[in-house]
Amino acid sequence: MNDFQKPPPAHVIRLRGPAQLVSHDQQPPPIRVKTPCDIDPGTDAQCTVERKFGAPTGIDSNQRIELSFSGFKNVVAASLNETPLATDTTHGEFTVDVTDILSDYNKLQVTFSVPGFFGDLELRILE
Repeated sequence: MNDFQKPPPAHVIRLRGPAQLVSHDQQPPPIRVKTPCDIDPGTDAQCTVERKFGAPTGIDSNQRIELSFSGFKNVVAASLNETPLATDTTHGEFTVDVTDILSDYNKLQVTFSVPGFFGDLELRILE
């Protein structure tokens, strides 16, 4: 392993499954979607996908937790528990250290310009 490679995560939790698609232009009720998925409600210039999840348990003070985004397209912004996350979507992939942002119950919000794509999302626990 060279100096630029990170050690592999000790554990990976894939965050797939139900999420809510919220329109910015209209006030219809949120649409339930299963991720990964295309983001194209048909009318909006932007929309937000909200995904709720619990924090991993058994984490000690020496471990870090990263939120890894892969295969995302047309992301405008992302936040976790209302804290903005740095997003570099040039290649559709980015990773953010969220150790200090996680709580017992979490809400991730990813805003897209449409059409977009909500790709694979993982929590990575690092030693």
